[in-house]
Amino acid sequence: MLLIISILLYLSSVSQSLFLPNKPNVSSYSGFKVECQVSLSNFPSNEFHLLYYLDNKLIWDKPLNDSTIPWTKPIRLNDIPGKTTSLVLARRKSFALRKYPIYFPDSLIGAIFDGMTNTTLSPLVADDLISNYYIQVSRSLGIILHLPILLTPNTDSTKFNFLQELTDWDKHLKINEDYKYYYNSKYSVRKSLDFFINNLNNIKYVKKFINLNKNLSGDFVLIKLFLLGKHSKAQFGKALANYDSLMQYN
Repeated sequence: MLLIISILLYLSSVSQSLFLPNKPNVSSYSGFKVECQVSLSNFPSNEFHLLYYLDNKLIWDKPLNDSTIPWTKPIRLNDIPGKTTSLVLARRKSFALRKYPIYFPDSLIGAIFDGMTNTTLSPLVADDLISNYYIQVSRSLGIILHLPILLTPNTDSTKFNFLQELTDWDKHLKINEDYKYYYNSKYSVRKSLDFFINNLNNIKYVKKFINLNKNLSGDFVLIKLFLLGKHSKAQFGKALANYDSLMQYN
């Protein structure tokens, strides 16, 4: 409980409105988003969701029933009105070995595929974890922290014009992420990841939250990075650059 209060007080001190979306002004957004929803009432419980927006209105929110993004696995939409197909999320080769969905904002990460035809529907780019989060209080008084991870470019967006110029942006994307790597790539990634997590846990501000809630000592890198980013964008940027550098492989 002490940790929850600490998080809420801190976020309220750095955001104009605690319970309203902390998002930039967008005239109208239509597309898919992937986010991590963290239950502050049952901290640090988290779950990934796929959402669909039409003209800034949330049309549906599908829990992915997993503590990580189910890359390459069909996401069935039969339970969504008007949908009888499936979608598949897949990454580019340069991101496919990453255990944690942590990326520089606006990076081209992969694509959403039509699970029936195996064709790409839209690029997936990295959202801004620190700027576009928001907190929601449900009717049952549950408190949910929404951490944005990925989104498809808006249909009328000029921000990602570079994708329109790259007519073959999805040429080397594979729906099953069956990429070929040098023999030691996976070993190097695991070793680098252990090094990164150890350094992250030893950052003074992160250690403070771990001491408040021992559960955070586990595998909650995304949450730790978010808390670090709200404390210090400079430290967050340094940690993100470190992670991105360590995750380079062939």
